[in-house]
Amino acid sequence: MVMTHSDEQDYDWIEHILLRNDARYIGLLCCHSKLADFNLRLINCVPLGRIAAIRCLLASPGVQNRQPAAIAITVVAELLQLLKPEQ
Repeated sequence: MVMTHSDEQDYDWIEHILLRNDARYIGLLCCHSKLADFNLRLINCVPLGRIAAIRCLLASPGVQNRQPAAIAITVVAELLQLLKPEQ
C-alpha cells in the first residue's frame, strides 16, 4: 500500500515495486487522474500487465467520502478482501 505525502514519492515507490515484480498486492491511495498520470509515465519502463495490477483505492465504487477515517476504513476493507478464509 503506497500513500506518502508526495505524488513523486508515490510514483517512485510504485515504479520500484512494479520493477521488482514480487508484490502480491499493489495499492495506491489516489484518484483516477493520478493513476492515469502514473500509467502514462510507467508505460515506457514497466510491462503493461504489471501496471494494470495497481489498485486505486479512492476510486473504489461507492466511496465518496474523503475524510481520514473513511479512507482508513476503505484501506482496511480492501486489505481484508485479500485474506484467505481459514480452512
